[in-house]
Amino acid sequence: MEETEFELELNKKLDYLFEVEAGKVPDFERLELYASDPFGLVRAETATALGDCFNEQAEKILLKLAHDKYWLVRAEAVDVLGQKSFSLQVLKKIKRMTQKDRSMVVRAYAVLSFYDVAAALQMRKTEILSILEKGLENERSNYVRYQYYRVMYELGEKEYLNELFKGRYEKTYTSRCSVSGKLFEIVNQENAEEIKAFAIDWLKEEGKRSVRSGLEELLERCKTVIAESLTNKRL
Repeated sequence: MEETEFELELNKKLDYLFEVEAGKVPDFERLELYASDPFGLVRAETATALGDCFNEQAEKILLKLAHDKYWLVRAEAVDVLGQKSFSLQVLKKIKRMTQKDRSMVVRAYAVLSFYDVAAALQMRKTEILSILEKGLENERSNYVRYQYYRVMYELGEKEYLNELFKGRYEKTYTSRCSVSGKLFEIVNQENAEEIKAFAIDWLKEEGKRSVRSGLEELLERCKTVIAESLTNKRL
């Protein structure tokens, strides 16, 4: 079946963006045009590509994409900014997004990106925690609150591990998947045994296959970290 003119044009744009992601020298005028493309997939992929050629021009375009009407584009833009930016302007923008963005997915990405940029700017841990605590107080979505718990745990607030553990009782399987994923991301030599025991117990009662798959990966991650810890002790 032949591609329509629209499909050909769309594929041409996506192919170019994939080439930029693979290392092709970017044309920022073209990328700026793509950031206003009528098709959301192109705008989202533009944000991804800008992360692979990041500079001041890329940052400006990403800040524009962070205002996009489509939540997926905003989420991708804020994620890339969190990984790449060292800008106070970006930090302020992301901080607003943690509280004001209408999409819970975007707010969750913004929480992690705020932490990443704040750390890159060497903001004091107490200041980061103070801002996050205020954000957590006003956040009603459990999906976003779990992101706060994860970040604040990584900042040394150990009590938030138990808050993450409570996520096993979430009604929706997507929320439970999200929680197991966040636990996977924070496993280290200090907490691996505790998280391993928790994952084993959770597996006994979890009926959803997709959640069980995530828990099995979490369990394997814990076992790997524990084995590495034992090896290091022997050396």
